[in-house]
Amino acid sequence: MKPEAITLRARHGAFWSLTIAAVFFPVPYVRNWFFSSIDPVGTVAGTYFMVLLLLQAVQSFFFPGGRNVLPTFLPKLTDDRDRARLISGYFYLVLAGSGVGMLVLTAWPDLPEFVLQKEIDADVRSAVRLILPIILLSSFATSLLMSKMAFALATFLLRSQLMIITAIAGVMYVTGSQALQEAPVVWFGGAVAAAAIINLVIAAFVLVRQITPSVRGFLPAGCLRFAGLAHLDTLMVFGYGAIDRLFIAAYLGIAELGDYFLLLTIAQVIPRAAQELGHLILTTFSKLLGVREEDRLADGYRQVTRLTVGAYAALSIPIILFSKPLAAVFGPSCAAEHRWLILLAVAMNIDCLRTINGMTLMAYERMRAVLVSKFAQNLVQLALTAALISRFEVVGVIVALGVGHAARALSLIWSVRCLKADRRLLPPRAFYVSQVLVLIAAVVAYRVDGTGTPAALALTVALGLLLWFTGGFGKDDLRVLLPRRKPTDGGTS
Repeated sequence: MKPEAITLRARHGAFWSLTIAAVFFPVPYVRNWFFSSIDPVGTVAGTYFMVLLLLQAVQSFFFPGGRNVLPTFLPKLTDDRDRARLISGYFYLVLAGSGVGMLVLTAWPDLPEFVLQKEIDADVRSAVRLILPIILLSSFATSLLMSKMAFALATFLLRSQLMIITAIAGVMYVTGSQALQEAPVVWFGGAVAAAAIINLVIAAFVLVRQITPSVRGFLPAGCLRFAGLAHLDTLMVFGYGAIDRLFIAAYLGIAELGDYFLLLTIAQVIPRAAQELGHLILTTFSKLLGVREEDRLADGYRQVTRLTVGAYAALSIPIILFSKPLAAVFGPSCAAEHRWLILLAVAMNIDCLRTINGMTLMAYERMRAVLVSKFAQNLVQLALTAALISRFEVVGVIVALGVGHAARALSLIWSVRCLKADRRLLPPRAFYVSQVLVLIAAVVAYRVDGTGTPAALALTVALGLLLWFTGGFGKDDLRVLLPRRKPTDGGTS
C-alpha cells in the first residue's frame, strides 16, 4: 500500500472513529440513568461496576500483551506469509492464555466471587469459565481489525456491550420488570457474553476474506519482549483501576459502590478528550523523532500540554461548581454524595498531563519510565486506601486515588524532563495555575455544600478568565484549534 493510501485510510478511520465516539458519548449516561431509576439504592450500578472489573481481570491477566501488540507489529511486515504466520502465532498465544485462564478458574473456582464481592451459583461459575475463551478470542479479533486499519468497525464493535446493556436496562425500566434487580450478575454476564460472540462473528466474517491462514506461527524480533512489557502495563492499569472498587465493595457494600460508580462516570468526562488523542500524539511524535525533528517535537509538546491543561481545567471547574445538580440527575442518593464528585474532579485534574507525557515517553521508547509511574500510583493508592477507608470511607478512597494520581504525575513529569538536555520538556505555567484554580473551586463548592446556579456560573467565568490571563494563553492557542490546509511541501505541519 502506498504511503498516500495509508494516510488516507488512517484519516478516514480516525474521522469515523471520532464520529462514532461522539455519537455514543451520551449512551453511558443514559445507561446510568436507567440504573439509578430502576434501583435508587445503587445495587444494580454497583454490581455492573464489579462485572466490568471481572471482565477487565480476564482481559488483563489472560490476553497476552493486550490489544496493542498486533497493531504495532503487523503493519510493519511486508510479506504476506509473514503476516499470516504472525496472526497464527499470536492466535496460539491467545489460545494458551485461554487455557491458563480456564485452569486457574478450575483450580480456584471462588475467584469470580472474590472479584465480584458477591456470592454466585455454581452454574454462573461454570459459565464464566466457558465464556473466558470467547472473550479473549473476541479481543483478538477486534485487535486484528485495528491492525488491518478497519478502525471504524473496531470502534463500533467495542461499544456493542454498551449498546446491549443499555438496551436491557431500558427495557427493564419501561416494562417495570424486577428481573435486573433480582439477578444482575446473570443479566450483565449474559450481555458481556452476547457482545463477545457478536464481535467475534462479525470480525471473523470480515477478516476471513482478508487473511490467508497459516499453520506455522511466527513472532518478529522484539515482539515477545514488547508483549511482555505491554502485558505488565495492562496489569498496572488494572491494578489502580481495581483498588477503589474492591475496597469500597468489601468495606462499604455494593450499594455504596453503585453511587461511587455513577459519580465517577461523570468525572471521567474530564480526561476523555485527551485520551482520544493519545495514539495521534504517539504517532506524530514518533514520526518527528524518525526524521530527527526534535525541535519541532519540543514545540509541539509545549503547545499540546498547554491546550490539554486548559481543556482539563475547563471541564473540571464547572463539574466541581455544578456538582450537586449534575449528581442529582442520578437520583437523591447521588445528590447527597455530590462532594465525592468534587474530589473526583480534583483527582482527575491533578494528572492532566498523563496522556501527553506517557505518549512522549513511548515515542522515545522509554516504556520502563511509564511502568515505573504506574507502579508508583498503585503502591501509593493501595497503601493510602487501606489506611484511610476505615475512618473516612469513600472520601478516604478518593483522597488516596488523588494522591496516587499525583505520584504518577510527578514521576511522568520528571521522566519527560530528563529526555532532552538542550530543550527540556517541562509543564507549562498553565499547569500550576490550573491546579490552584481547580483547588479554589473545590474548596468553595465543598464548604458551601454546592453553590447556587448564578453563583456557580459567575465563579466558573471568573476562574476561566484567571486561567486564561495568568496561564499564558493567547490567540495562537485558539488558532491552532482551527483546521489547516494540508502542507504541499511534504513537510510536517
